[in-house]
Amino acid sequence: RIVSGSADGTLGGRRTDAAMKYLFSQECIGILEQFACSNILLAFDFDGTLVQSGEDLANSVNFTLATLNLPTIEKEQILTFIGDGVVKLIERATGDEGKAYRERAMEIFTDHYDRHMLDHAGLYPGVYDLLQHFEGKRKIILTNKRFKFTEKMAAALNIRGFFEEIIGADTTPFIKPDPQLMQM
Repeated sequence: RIVSGSADGTLGGRRTDAAMKYLFSQECIGILEQFACSNILLAFDFDGTLVQSGEDLANSVNFTLATLNLPTIEKEQILTFIGDGVVKLIERATGDEGKAYRERAMEIFTDHYDRHMLDHAGLYPGVYDLLQHFEGKRKIILTNKRFKFTEKMAAALNIRGFFEEIIGADTTPFIKPDPQLMQM
């Protein structure tokens, strides 16, 4: 059974609140324990699975657009752009009319997000307890978020120590869902 999430607020077609409640439930922990008793590696996505980060991402996108005098976008729309890394996020947000601004948009977004990524972000309920429960097991974060941002957020949210490695979008030539990530 595979459980994964996304920052757009859905998980397996269900609303995040219900899915997150399941992910960190005793039933799901029992399923994970069946597999985690050997030397298995537990790989966690970051945004939308461990961390609620959509608000800060959306705010940084709209700050970027406003700075470039491009029309801002509703938060719900921006959340549908998340999941394939920051380059795709900026491409989707700027659209065809903003093509000429993409390099500058990346600079503005990166600077703003670096300063504001923790304004509203937080762990989903039960995440810390789940990570503590599996403290003796090998765990990594596998995300399409850039390493620098993931490292900073994981440290600030006091979960960095649970993971032996963070694999971000800029630390390998592949991004999720490319299966070559799991062969590294």
